[in-house]
Amino acid sequence: MHNSGGKTPLSLNLSKCIFRILSIPLGKDIIIPSGLFQTLCLESQKQRGHSNIKFNADETIISNKKNEVNFLIKVIQLLNKDGKALIIVPDGILEATNLVLLREWLIKNCIIEKIIGLPKHEFAPYTHEKTYVLFLKKRVRPIEDLDEIKTERVWMYMIDCDGYANSDKKFRTDKTNENGKWLHDKLSIWGDTKGAFHVSLLEECWKRKEQGNNEEYTDEWGNKIEGLKYGYVNLKDILQEEYTNYTTIKKQDILKLLKQHNQSLKNILKKAEDLFEEVESNGGNGDEEENIEKELKEDYSNILSEKGIIYDSYEDKFYDTNQPKIRKLIKLVPEKYLRPKKIEKISFEEFRKQNMEIQKQIEDELL
Repeated sequence: MHNSGGKTPLSLNLSKCIFRILSIPLGKDIIIPSGLFQTLCLESQKQRGHSNIKFNADETIISNKKNEVNFLIKVIQLLNKDGKALIIVPDGILEATNLVLLREWLIKNCIIEKIIGLPKHEFAPYTHEKTYVLFLKKRVRPIEDLDEIKTERVWMYMIDCDGYANSDKKFRTDKTNENGKWLHDKLSIWGDTKGAFHVSLLEECWKRKEQGNNEEYTDEWGNKIEGLKYGYVNLKDILQEEYTNYTTIKKQDILKLLKQHNQSLKNILKKAEDLFEEVESNGGNGDEEENIEKELKEDYSNILSEKGIIYDSYEDKFYDTNQPKIRKLIKLVPEKYLRPKKIEKISFEEFRKQNMEIQKQIEDELL
């Protein structure tokens, strides 16, 4: 067993819960690291002058050089087949669009057994980034296609309170109900007024597996939590959400393409020359020049669009739309499935009415 971590209130309480709910047969390879702690440690070493300490990026998987990304990859590569890993990761690992390839590789190589969401201030004051605990088991044989997955499920759980204040000041709350059960601690064993001891709420939920209709939970202020606290989510449902990805084209390749349309370029250059001469003869201004530039950009865009190439001014990149790639988003944050945001549907007329009211409010403020 390999373990790396830091001394925080979470470490002891969560570690005890983890080993009570895990069913790990003897002889299995287990790694219990924390990518977050490892990153903090590396940053600390860099501040001391050890700037060469870093994880080597495996660009055959993803060309992202962030420590937490490559640390996760390294942990999985170290695991034996059927071996297990528990690792704390920041939210970006589970939902960032630019890390889709990492999550795709992760699912192809590992069975994700559980994901536990930690409170936002779990590692305050060192970081306020939302973090999660991943329970992984390395596949005996990596799968080639995500569509091979038919029946796998991920057990998800949200820790809203860990017994400490959800703020930079990590003090114990120690509040209990009339039976002696912790109100703000979902990780610790508790003793009732008759002297009997009971497992933590996390362990209770793990034994039940699915949340019942009559189960209700509150946050640290006593407000009812909307949605679910725990339960299984079908991996097939997670893999349903997709997006279209286009190949980027280098600017030097765009220039080569434009040069192939020699006559079109000559026409655009002649048009530009005539327009600027006209502006100059009229004693033009900056606005007219800006309008000309926009018009010329449209002319260039028309040439490229004929070839299926679009320009994204926000990203300042050219994309080839001829060979779109459909990718799965694979968002793994429990909140998305346990507590989906409610989107109110309104008619177009209602939207138009609200929009006009907002415009009027802005005008009234400005006038």
